[in-house]
Order: sequence, then structure tokens, then C-alpha cells
Amino acid sequence: MPSEQKGAYGGHLALLSDVRVETFIDPLAMSAMMAITTITLRTSTKRRLADYKWGDGTYDDVLNMLMDRVPLEDVSREQVREHYRRLKTFQGISKEEFKASVKARRKSDS
Repeated sequence: MPSEQKGAYGGHLALLSDVRVETFIDPLAMSAMMAITTITLRTSTKRRLADYKWGDGTYDDVLNMLMDRVPLEDVSREQVREHYRRLKTFQGISKEEFKASVKARRKSDS
């Protein structure tokens, strides 16, 4: 469970196992932002992303630049390829077994 403290700039600081996340919102920049969210990254991923960050660019700028350079179709193609690879070894169950498992799940949920 993360602990919370005040960060160096007065924002909230969440300390996770190997990630330090500080949020600070500049009141002037706030009017330009529609919404802010937090994403979870490994420390090593954040370091890699930082290599793409230049000047006053944001991580949002970096992620959008990378996504603009990799077409969604390329990513989808890889996901579909992986799906078909898994289907080759998929072991299905009979309709009766499936119905029984759904029925058992419903009983345990109620």
C-alpha cells in the first residue's frame, strides 16, 4: 500500500515499492489541461521514456509521439497473431461442461 507525503513542490507524493510519483499542478497550466490521470510504470520504463523527453516536453508528448509513429494496425496485427498462436493449442470443453461451470459460478456469486 503506498504511503503519502508532501512532495518538494507541495504536491502529493506517493511512495510505491520502486516508484516515486509526485503530482504538482501548475495553476496556469491547469486551464490548458482537460483532465489529468496517473499511469503505473516500472521505474525502468520511466527511465526509458525519459530518454525520449526533450526540453519542456511532457511524458504525454513523448507517449503521443511514439503512438503516432507506430500505427495501431501494427499493434493489432501482433495481438491477432498471438491470438491465433494460442488457438493452436487451445483445449476447449463441451457445451455441457461450460453450462455447468457457469451455473456453479452463479451459485457462488449469490
